[in-house]
Amino acid sequence: SIGIRDFQISFRTVDIGRQVDKAMRKRRLVRRRPVTQEELNATLTAAVEYTNQSAEIEGLDCAICCSSFADTPTIPVVILPSCGHKFHGACVQNVADHHGTCPFC
Repeated sequence: SIGIRDFQISFRTVDIGRQVDKAMRKRRLVRRRPVTQEELNATLTAAVEYTNQSAEIEGLDCAICCSSFADTPTIPVVILPSCGHKFHGACVQNVADHHGTCPFC
């Protein structure tokens, strides 16, 4: 499984709520916006059609979870500009929150 964040969202009103990540000690306000069925279908279709398969990352694995980028085409890939290491966005998020530097450099 890929993903590090564990948070809860509690809505105070119909459209305003708070997202709380206890492990990271972070909070933020969130807004719920009603969408039409057409908007929902378009958004979900776009997410499924998005892939991170490019010649630059073809055949490579995430340096943190060791999953192939080809096996996880809908998860965004982060390529660090300073060193070129490649990670799933969800995998490197925890490291970025704590350290802000590449975990392998």
